[in-house]
This record gives sequence, C-alpha cells and structure tokens, in this order.
Amino acid sequence: MHFQNHQIPRNKVESRVKANGSLVANLFSQGMGLALACNLFFYLVYTGCSDSSSGRVEVPRVSEDIPGSLIAEFDKDSDGSISKDELPKGMDLQGQDKDSDGKFSKPELEALVRNWQDMQVGMTAFRLQLTRNGTPLEGAIVTLEPYSFLGSETLPASGISGPDGVVQFSVAEDKTPSPGLKVMHTGFFKMRVSKEEGGKESIPAKYNSESVLGCAVLPSLRPVEKIDL
Repeated sequence: MHFQNHQIPRNKVESRVKANGSLVANLFSQGMGLALACNLFFYLVYTGCSDSSSGRVEVPRVSEDIPGSLIAEFDKDSDGSISKDELPKGMDLQGQDKDSDGKFSKPELEALVRNWQDMQVGMTAFRLQLTRNGTPLEGAIVTLEPYSFLGSETLPASGISGPDGVVQFSVAEDKTPSPGLKVMHTGFFKMRVSKEEGGKESIPAKYNSESVLGCAVLPSLRPVEKIDL
C-alpha cells in the first residue's frame, strides 16, 4: 500500500483517529494481525485526498442534497422528517435525534451528513452479526447496495456470514487498496440476505428481494453490531 506525503488539517486527522481508532483496536482483538490492523488504521485516517498517482482511494463523490434525499426515500407520512419506525431495520442513527422528539429533522440530518463528509474517509472496515430467531446465521450471502441517491461512485459491498453469524464486508477484491484488506465505502445502504437450502431460498423475501433491511456505515456513528432476522 502506497501513500504520498500530504498535509491534512490537524482537526481532520484528530476526527478520523477518534472515529476509527476503537474500530481497528476491536479488529485486532478479534484476530486481525497487528501489522494489518495498524495499516488499516493509517489508511482510514489519512485517505481521502484526490491523487490518482498516489495509490490511495478517493472519497466517492455523492449528490449534494443527501439529507433531502434521505427524507424523500424514508419519509412515509410526508411530514418532512424521518421517524425511527420509518427507517429500514438495522439503520440506526443513534444520537442524531438532538431534540429527542423521536424523529430526524432535516437540520439533524444535515449535521450528520456534514460530519460524515468533513471526515473525508475513503473506505472503512465494517462487520456485523446476523442471527435468525436469536441463533447465529451461518453461510448467508449478505449484500450492501448503496442507495441510488449516493451516486455511481459508491460501490456495493458483500460478505458471507461465518459460524458465529459475523459478516466482514468488502467491495470487490480488485477495488480494495491492498490484497486481503476487507474494506468498503461509507454511506447509506440497503441490505439483502440470501441463503439457499435444498436448492431453495430459505430467507424470507422481506430480507432479500423485497428487503426492509438497511444500514448506515458512517465514521461518525457507532457501527451496528447485530441484526436479528
């Protein structure tokens, strides 16, 4: 992995360290090698500068009005805000309801999106555990599809759940910055879960073809750790 020297404002470095330090520490404690964990930490903190010759991943360009697009996508009762019940299952915007009214207003979403974009994180590590009726779901193919309002530069990510139901998501291998590094773009994603048993799909349609699942993978939010189907 190659990085070109580049000066990044101190406040942005500090925000990226805060956002990603605990995540990398958790990955190391869960079995990731120290060298890879350190490289991932360095990558998460210092990516985001546009230079095609440096080997770094650029931050995907997204549409200008993400807050408005979120409201248009999820505001089912057309009241100009998003209630927690209107969000897809698994999309937790914890801590963003600043006035504690049970809804996310456009100003609250604007603050969330501004913090996300100011961090300028190119890619991040993301993992979660899937269970079905409380039991770890093994061998499921899980896909994260970026919502169309993000634009075409944010790539989908996927992974296969292990015996403990844990999925480590990654973009396609040829899109990662280093072989073996499982990372993905940040943003808002629809989630689909699929598992064939006996030649038939065993997961209900509401979790795949007609999925009600989603997640927000943002450096300013604590990652969702578990979803029960």
